[in-house]
Amino acid sequence: MQALTERSSAVMELTVTWQSCETIHEEHYYADEVNMWRDIFPAALREKLLGCRVGDQVSSSWPASEILGGTPAPCLTLPLRQWQPPAGHPAAAAPLCGRYYPKGFLRGVAGVYPQTLAPMRVVAVDAERFTVDLAHPLQGASLDFTVRLVDFSPRSKERGGRCSDWLLEALDNGPGMQALRVGVPLSFDRQRAFLRGDPGNDRQFYEAPRMVSHIDSQASSHLAAVVGRFLKPGAGVLDLMAGFDSHLPAGHGSEVTGLGMNGEEMKANRELADNVVHDLNSDPVLPFSDRSFDAVLCNLSVEYLIRPEEVLRETARVLRPDGFLLVSFSNRWFPPKVTRLWTELHEFERMGLVLHYCRPYFMDLRTISLRNWPRPSTDRHFPKMLISDPLYVVVGRRRIVPDRHKK
Repeated sequence: MQALTERSSAVMELTVTWQSCETIHEEHYYADEVNMWRDIFPAALREKLLGCRVGDQVSSSWPASEILGGTPAPCLTLPLRQWQPPAGHPAAAAPLCGRYYPKGFLRGVAGVYPQTLAPMRVVAVDAERFTVDLAHPLQGASLDFTVRLVDFSPRSKERGGRCSDWLLEALDNGPGMQALRVGVPLSFDRQRAFLRGDPGNDRQFYEAPRMVSHIDSQASSHLAAVVGRFLKPGAGVLDLMAGFDSHLPAGHGSEVTGLGMNGEEMKANRELADNVVHDLNSDPVLPFSDRSFDAVLCNLSVEYLIRPEEVLRETARVLRPDGFLLVSFSNRWFPPKVTRLWTELHEFERMGLVLHYCRPYFMDLRTISLRNWPRPSTDRHFPKMLISDPLYVVVGRRRIVPDRHKK
């Protein structure tokens, strides 16, 4: 079997693992057409990669500063008059603590222009001033990298082109933004956060069945694999806000109950042993006894909940000890019913919002992102869209609460 050389073009899966307060994070990134001669890897990692065969994987660890480079940006405290988001922008007119915004919202800061999209985090706000952290969201983290060689081939004649720094690319546009920060509460305007374009009756909106896939088959395969990591054989599973596809791994052997808005969709779902039609936005109380399930899945639907904290509290109630909750989403939704707050957040920041919802009721929290895989050629959006839908997952294990009836 041939081995990877500097004259190879390769396909790799990059995984970055890091930790924040009480949470483990995994970022999975697909790297295609990796040019081993031209593209950039740390010397120690390149040496490990050369000589690998398909299926091999190598690992290395670095402080984020060694990958990100440069000098960490300082925190700035500014008067509120220097907060100037563009007119009509859906973000709040005033900065909210714990939230990320483009640096271009600042005025009068050297090196920052209205077009600057790099994120900054608001870490403090009072009546006259606000403080922002301008550093990369991963600054200060310790990063563990694993690279798996998926495939490679001899490279055709070298014609030049851009150099890709693949580790830096895997850290770009979001990773780190999901981490909650000690002493920096996540803030949002509750009066407007859960408003929707169509505030009307949800039962009417979902009355007609929608037998459509909410993510492409590659993303669905990723989701099934993630669920499979936590699902035990024979588990009792609640598929929350269920439709016609539960995104479960083959041969899962679980007893699955669906709770959703449309009975026809759930009857078409071959994974469901039973189903219940129930509107969580009207009544967030789950119609199940305490400790009824080993796992609760909320796939591709959390963005529609107008009382998410109450619903997730209910999921903890119906879970057995050590049961887990898995919440997944992508970057697609039904525009009339998505909540306003969801649309205002960066994709990675949405994982932070779900963590915020989960933290009172769940422990051993974990986030998982999967990005940049190629879209299957059989997908209806191909070739207009070449990249598969991104997938974001938050997982937590039910907190063990002492039984108040026991002494």
